[in-house]
Amino acid sequence: MLGLPLKRGTEAAFVAINNLFAAADDIRSVKADAIARACAGAGVTLDEIGPRRAHLYRDYLRYCLVDHHLSEDELARLSHLADVLGLAAQATAIVQRRVTREIYSKTVDAVLADARIDADERSFLEQMRDQLGIPRSIAENIEAMKARQREAWSGNPPGPKRRPDE
Repeated sequence: MLGLPLKRGTEAAFVAINNLFAAADDIRSVKADAIARACAGAGVTLDEIGPRRAHLYRDYLRYCLVDHHLSEDELARLSHLADVLGLAAQATAIVQRRVTREIYSKTVDAVLADARIDADERSFLEQMRDQLGIPRSIAENIEAMKARQREAWSGNPPGPKRRPDE
């Protein structure tokens, strides 16, 4: 279990809410009153679930970003999800920044597998950066950090250290 320890009812409510979304053909069909009933059935309020509500949002955002792009429909679903979970705009913005940067960072790792970024890869990263809404300066920082990490690892590969006499 991630985060702070949850009361038994809080965990049950979290699982029930997650199941509501998992069972829905469209998450927009899950209404706030269904979530309130799930919480009431577990003897807690939605606020008592706390930051775990943002985990639901984060997981769905990751799902939507598999193609590195958010469609208008996905944006509408994310907005609905934030509303019914009672997430403030600031909380969703933080989650979006973290997730988009995480995805960009993993993509840069993959692009740097051959230790360089060619013109096609540069174009791909720029397009991805724009689609994810990552500022150029942040993207450049991520790329520089990943290049430094790759360089450090290539000079000192991970693994068990050997004794000088081996």
